[in-house]
Amino acid sequence: MPIDDPNATGPTLHRIVSASITEHGWLLDDAERDTVQAYLDLPEDAGHLYARLLHRVRDHLRDDALSDADQTRLPLLEARGLIDTAVPGAERLALLRVPELAARCKAHGLPHRGRRAALLERLEPQADAVEIDAHRVLHRPLFHRMQALFLRHPRADYRVVVLDAIGVMPKPSYSTTPSASPFSSRDAMLAFEQARAVLDLCRDGESALPFLEHAMAWLAASPPPTPGQRRFSTRRVSAAIVAVAARELERAKQPAAAVQLYQALLDEGTLEPGELAQRAVLATEAAHGPEPALALARRWLPAVDPAAAVAIGRTARRLARKLKVQHDHPPLEAPPVRELALPAAAGARRSHRPLYRVSVDDQAVDLPVEAAVVAALPGRRVLHGESAPWTTLFALLLHELYFLPIPGMLPVPWLSGPLDIGRPAFAEQRREPLEQRLAAIRAGLPAGEVRDLHASLHGQAIAGAHWHIADADALEAIVEALGGPALATILGRLAHEGWQAARGLPDLVVLPGEPIAGPGSGAGTIPPHLLLAEVKGPGDQVRDAQAAWFHLLIEAKVPVELWRVERLPSTGDDG
Repeated sequence: MPIDDPNATGPTLHRIVSASITEHGWLLDDAERDTVQAYLDLPEDAGHLYARLLHRVRDHLRDDALSDADQTRLPLLEARGLIDTAVPGAERLALLRVPELAARCKAHGLPHRGRRAALLERLEPQADAVEIDAHRVLHRPLFHRMQALFLRHPRADYRVVVLDAIGVMPKPSYSTTPSASPFSSRDAMLAFEQARAVLDLCRDGESALPFLEHAMAWLAASPPPTPGQRRFSTRRVSAAIVAVAARELERAKQPAAAVQLYQALLDEGTLEPGELAQRAVLATEAAHGPEPALALARRWLPAVDPAAAVAIGRTARRLARKLKVQHDHPPLEAPPVRELALPAAAGARRSHRPLYRVSVDDQAVDLPVEAAVVAALPGRRVLHGESAPWTTLFALLLHELYFLPIPGMLPVPWLSGPLDIGRPAFAEQRREPLEQRLAAIRAGLPAGEVRDLHASLHGQAIAGAHWHIADADALEAIVEALGGPALATILGRLAHEGWQAARGLPDLVVLPGEPIAGPGSGAGTIPPHLLLAEVKGPGDQVRDAQAAWFHLLIEAKVPVELWRVERLPSTGDDG
C-alpha cells in the first residue's frame, strides 16, 4: 500500500538511510548492513510503520495500540528482524492502562485504588503472568547512527527533514560542499560512540573517575578535530570526561590530582580554556598555595574569553591581596542600577521560581520576575529574549556568510547553518568576508535592509534565528537605535567566540518609545531611547558572563541598566 504523502515520516527516513548507507556503509559490519538492507527492501507501508516505531519514546509497544492495518504489517517486520516479541514481564505490565491495572489488582485481592505508580508496585510480583500481545522495536541505535552520519550531528533527528519537506520549517537553500566522513575507520566510530555514552552517563550523575583511564587513552589516541569533524570528535568528548573527573577530584579534596588533569587539558587545547583555567587556578591554590595560583591566573587572563576573564581576574585580585602584591587588572565597567518593586504572588500560587502578581489585560496573573517586569511596563514594547534578538540579528545580517562554499562545511542539504556555526572556527574560516561585512554594518545599514532580509528569510530554520521573539519592526527599531558601531561590536563578538558568548546578554530589550514610569516608587522614569536591562530578583547575583557583557556594552555606548526588583508583600486574597 503506497504512502500518499511523499514527504511523510517513512519515505523521508527511507531517503536518508538509503543515502547514508551509500556514503557511510563502509563503517558498518555485515550484520548491520544486512539489517539496513532489510529495512530498505520493505514495502512502503511497512517501512513507514517501522519509521514511526523507531521514534516512539519506548522500545516496547502493545499491538492493540496500532491500527488494524498496522497490526497486519507486524509479521513482516518481525520476519525481517526489525521487531520481536521478547518483551519482559515488567515491560508488559508497564504497558497496561490504569483501568487494566486496577482490575488486575482487584482480581489478586490487592487494593485497586490509587495512582499508576502504586498499582504497578502492587502488581510487580505478578509481572511475569501478564499476557498481552506486544513487540519490542529493534536496532534503534543503528538507525540513529545512520541519521547522525548523514545529517552530521550525533543527536540528529530525521524529523527536521520532515518539517522541511512539509513546509513547516523549511531549511535554507544552498549548494552543498562535499566533505570527508566524520570517521577514519569503524574502530574510530565505535570509540566515539563509547566515549559519548560515557559522557552522557557522567552528565546524568555517574562518577567520571572510573572512566578516567579510558578517557585519557582515548584522548591520547584521537587526532585533533577539524571544524567539520568536531561534532564527532572522540578527542573532544574524552577531554570533557577528563574535565568532569578533575572537578570530582576537587570536590573529593584531591586538588593536586585535579591540577594535573586541568594542566593536561589546557596544554592539550581541545576544550576552550576559560572554565578550565579558572578551575586550575583554584585547584592550584588549594594544592600549592597562592603564589603559583596567582602566576597561573596571570598567565591565562589574556587568553580566555571575557566571561572567564571576569572570574579569573576576581580570583587574581584576591590572591594578590593575600600576597600583598600589586595586580594590575582594572575592574570592569558596571551599569547604573534601577530599583523596581512588584507585589509577590499569593502564597498558594508560588512555584519553584518566585512569582510576582501583575495585571495583564485587566486580569491578575502570577509571573516570573522578567515576565512580570515586562507586563508592568505598559506603553513600551519590550522583548524578553535574552540572547534571542541578537542571534536573530546575527542570522539575518550574516546569513550570506553561513552559505559560502567553505570546503566540507555544508555536506548535506538539510542544515540550518554550516558545521562550524556557533564556534570560533566560523570566523577563522571566513576572516576576510566577515571583516568586510562587519565594516559595512559599522558604517550603517541601508534603510530597510533588515526589513527586506526578514521578509525573505522569515520562517526558515536558520541557526540562531528565533522568529517568534521579534518581528521585522522590532529588529529594525533595534538596529536604527543602536547604530552601526555598537551593532558590529555585538555581532563581532558572537562571530569570533561562538554561541557561548551569547550567554549573559541582558534579559530585556526596551524599544524606543514614550517615557514611562517604572513599577515601584523608586523606579523613576524609563527613558525614551533604546534600553537593555538585566533583571534580578531578591538574592539574585550578576553572573560573570553578564558582567562581561555589561562592560562591553558600556564601552560600545549601548544604554544598559541593572534592574533590581524588590518583592513587596502579596496582595492576594490568601495573603
